[in-house]
Amino acid sequence: MAIGLFEQGATEEHLLEALRSYTGQQDIEIGVIYGDFTNEDATKGFIGPFSEHTFEVKDPSIVFETVQWFERAFNGAPANNIVLTVTAIQVFSHISLFGVVALCFVLMVYLSNYLFKRKFVYPEKEILKEAEGISIYKLILYYTIPVALIGFIIYIFLSDYFSEVIPLSASGSTLALIIGAAIGTILVYYVLIMRREQKLSIKDFPLKIKEMTSTNGKESIIFGIIAALLMIFSISAIWHWSVQYTLPSPKALGTIMGMTLIHFPFLLIKEFYFRNVQGKLKTTSPYREYFSMVGIGIFMDNLLIGLLMLITWLHLFSGPVSALYLSVWVMFSIYQQFAVTWVYMWSGRNILGSTIFLCIFYSWMAVIFFPYGFL
Repeated sequence: MAIGLFEQGATEEHLLEALRSYTGQQDIEIGVIYGDFTNEDATKGFIGPFSEHTFEVKDPSIVFETVQWFERAFNGAPANNIVLTVTAIQVFSHISLFGVVALCFVLMVYLSNYLFKRKFVYPEKEILKEAEGISIYKLILYYTIPVALIGFIIYIFLSDYFSEVIPLSASGSTLALIIGAAIGTILVYYVLIMRREQKLSIKDFPLKIKEMTSTNGKESIIFGIIAALLMIFSISAIWHWSVQYTLPSPKALGTIMGMTLIHFPFLLIKEFYFRNVQGKLKTTSPYREYFSMVGIGIFMDNLLIGLLMLITWLHLFSGPVSALYLSVWVMFSIYQQFAVTWVYMWSGRNILGSTIFLCIFYSWMAVIFFPYGFL
């Protein structure tokens, strides 16, 4: 029995208790073999020093211990000539992944030039002119703390319910996080920005979203769909070749389409807020704008979840079962921040394009990866 040192669902004490129960002995230690292979009752506990739940299946130390276990079972002794390929597979798959994603980014630029003829407007620069007193630091702080906190509280209440309703083990968790963030965004944006800074009614909130969706709407949606398909099938091809089976089946494609429609209104609100933040950036270089927003987006999306994961890793807090998927959520959040910021900047700067990209991307992520883990 093997777990990672940072396993969210089980501690070292859980592993020891399982060993005591199985062997019937109370004086148990990790790393010691109890029983033997002849009687088919050999038992051992191992803790991988570098992994948590998501990566245990690819942890080199756990893979090595597993190989040695089979060597003992079938050959009677551990082997001294084991060569592991798991690390090389991971390194080269990520190199390949970086290359294919970079190619997608280049193709998006050509697609953008074809659809928009380089004629972009900058609605995110206009939408906050009425509230000059709102700094980018306030916008970041509002989302990182109150929005994230409200969203996580709603996630705690909704995740178990959605997991029962949606027949995929982690799609409910994903949807609960997205809905929680959307509700938190509306509350915080209205109370702290519209009502406090701009003296506006909640009825003006849809009008503000309309300002960021009114230009090049059809072209932006087409761009977002093509960009999502490029990214998804490129990543799927690399991981299918090197890591696991990731090409979506016809049934999975249908589920992805359905979840895309469910996600759309909630992710539209998220994109609206994030592009408000981008509109406050003081830079004339598009590449500096891009990398600044990517860093800000990763920080805003993951600070609270990262802290909760750290607390869980240290076994100071026992989260819900769905918390096992939060590390995958963070990793995909980082991927999507790199991708969606680029999509927004090349989709006519219309949040419809980046939102439809996010909807398809998150739906694919939940259907293909979340039920079984990332690797």
